Amino acid sequence: HNREIEDLFDSYADTFDSHLLEGLRYNVPNLMREQFAAFEEGSCSSATRRSTTTTGACNNERRRPFARCLDLGCGTGLAGVAFRDVCDYLEGNDLSSEMVAKAQAREGVYDAVGHGDAVNCLRRQPDASVDL
Repeated sequence: HNREIEDLFDSYADTFDSHLLEGLRYNVPNLMREQFAAFEEGSCSSATRRSTTTTGACNNERRRPFARCLDLGCGTGLAGVAFRDVCDYLEGNDLSSEMVAKAQAREGVYDAVGHGDAVNCLRRQPDASVDL
């Protein structure tokens, strides 16, 4: 089954972004990032009032609040673009080799992009090694 799915998305890779963004007006990664920013802002306000923070996200100890992020089913990298600024290390993974190539072509977004199914990607991750 994975081969058929990979073939489908391989054939879709060249038009994927334009179809989602223009045709379907897909904006989920940006909407998720906006919600994340609102949550982070509220958390930082609370942390500042308490003068404590565990991640350093609110007191500038770290540039980004998450040390390691994993984007499963990254496709062409739309979510990676939206979340890059909160991840010290951002790894993408996708079943489609053509989608992986598109994600890798986005300069400055991913630190690494793997090719394979999500379950095997997760199995390769050390326990508790991913923050987001």
